[in-house]
Parts: sequence; C-alpha cells; structure tokens
Amino acid sequence: LSNRDYSVWRGVTYVDPSFDARQLGLEHDGDFSESYGRGTRFGILRLGPGRIHWYATANNSLIPRDLSERAALQKLFAGWHSPVPDLIANAENAIHSKVQDRLSTLPWVVGRVAILGDAAHPISPNFGQGACLAIEDAVVLAACLQAQQNLPRALRRYEISRYPRCLEILFMSREAGRFAQFQNRTLVRLRKHFIKLAPLAFTTFWFRRSCDFHPPTLAAY
Repeated sequence: LSNRDYSVWRGVTYVDPSFDARQLGLEHDGDFSESYGRGTRFGILRLGPGRIHWYATANNSLIPRDLSERAALQKLFAGWHSPVPDLIANAENAIHSKVQDRLSTLPWVVGRVAILGDAAHPISPNFGQGACLAIEDAVVLAACLQAQQNLPRALRRYEISRYPRCLEILFMSREAGRFAQFQNRTLVRLRKHFIKLAPLAFTTFWFRRSCDFHPPTLAAY
C-alpha cells in the first residue's frame, strides 16, 4: 500500500432534530458539503433527522504529535465555521486512519480464485467509492459466472471487464485528494478561484463519472 501523506477521521454526531442543515446547503437527506482549508478539509453529510456524518482530513505534517487523536483533531479545526467544532466535540467517537491506496495490477485471478474490492484495488476515500466498487465487482463477477460455464474463462472475463474502470476511479480519487489537500498558499488561492469560477457541471463531473456504472458491462473474451 502507498501512503498518500494525509489522514482522515470519520464520525457520526447526533444533533437536535431541529438543526437547520440548510445553512450548509443541505436541503435533503444524502446531501453533503465539503469545506477546504490549507492542507485540511471537512465534509458534512446529512443522514436523516438528528444524525450528521462527518469526515475531516489533514496533511500528516500538520497533525500535532503531542496530543491525543481527538485533541489533535479539535485543535486542527478549532477556528472553523459552525458547526464544525461542535460536530467534532459532540461525536461519540471518531475513527482515524492514514489514507492509502495501491496502484492496482493484474492478475486478480489465480486458478479458481479471484479477488475483488479492496483486496484487488484499495482506493483513497475521496469519492466514497471503495465499497461501491466492491459491489460492482460482485455484480460483474456473478454475471460472468452466469454467462460463461468454463470457470477459468469466466474469472478471466470478470478481471478484464473490471480492471479499466477500477484503475480510472483509483487515479481520479488520488488526484482529487491531491487537489483537496493543497497546503501551499498560492495553490490554495488558485483552488479557491477555480472552484468559484468553474461551472457546476465541470466541478461535479468527476463525481458523476465515478457513479456512472451500468451493470453488467462484460468484456469480450
């Protein structure tokens, strides 16, 4: 696995059901917002009445080493807009992990054994596609097994059907993380102007592409 030089915390915070998430642009359950800093960002996802899922990232070089994980997280986001500090402070727990991925290489199949999901293509969480890709893998694998009676050929068909998409999403997520974790002041300013001026269709293109899966698409073999 390759470390991407930043870390992520994930948590769920229970809030008053009357909490007005519209101030963050979250009109409906499933809507999310993402705020950017210098080498840091914070995402908020509306799960339903009274429940907010959030995630926070920070470049590893910025994380205080002399504090506990929770205290370090609170210090990193102490001056952020509402309700970021409160969401961190009131979370029951926060899962912390270093962000890693791996440039996927074939084979995913050896004999009668095939791997899928993170075993085949561990990916950074920037598009939230890790579990989604694993589900896609399972759908395509099942279709291949149904369409091809010869097991080795069916597994090979699964492998070559899935590899291009998984590799593309891995690279997209890696580059999105690089863009989001800018720490240099000049790059941060340029990113701010880019996001402000770019059309919505352009800034959401990669998210929409990452979700563009039409099962099953099988490679000819």
